[in-house]
Amino acid sequence: MLIVMKLQASEDDIRRVCQKIEALGYRAHPMPGAQRTAIGITGNKGPLEPLEFEGLPGADESETLADQVAAIAPVLDRTTARSMPTDVRG
Repeated sequence: MLIVMKLQASEDDIRRVCQKIEALGYRAHPMPGAQRTAIGITGNKGPLEPLEFEGLPGADESETLADQVAAIAPVLDRTTARSMPTDVRG
């Protein structure tokens, strides 16, 4: 799962979200970007409920890996189709 922090999230907000993740028994992996920070979650044995993390100060959205893949699937399909070898034998 990935938690994307709000643009104006403070270092304290990020730390609190990481502490919440760790209190649930998972590992938090903050990934600062140019404008916003994303926090990856590992250590879960199955799917996590995104609502568990929404509403935390500074948290903007929570997405599962399935949500992320679904969002980029159309782009992957176009990219994959262009890079697939073509059989030119008649």
